[in-house]
Amino acid sequence: TIDYLRANCPDTVRLEVIRTEAPGRPLYFDPNQPPLRLAAAALTKGFGRECVFIREGGSIPVAETLSTHLQAPVLLMGLGLTTDGAHSPNECFKLDHLIKGAKSIATLMDSLAR
Repeated sequence: TIDYLRANCPDTVRLEVIRTEAPGRPLYFDPNQPPLRLAAAALTKGFGRECVFIREGGSIPVAETLSTHLQAPVLLMGLGLTTDGAHSPNECFKLDHLIKGAKSIATLMDSLAR
């Protein structure tokens, strides 16, 4: 909180806190929606392992905006691992996951077209 920051800010540092609106509203993806079931099946096929749904936060504000305005489910397919160090100096992404992810996306597009 701001009080904590102020209490722990050294005297040699000027602390200025500017409050802004949150960049996006929260969005819950119902894993039982048909498009998400198709995405899970596509990921299972592409990676050769059962797809699991995890509840993990992220900040992609446009996902809620699209869902609200289009009145349609939004799909976000995570292809990276928590060990990939996203947004860190040593961020990585396995080439194998890129290939399997591309196969998963192609499978999903085919399923959605049917």
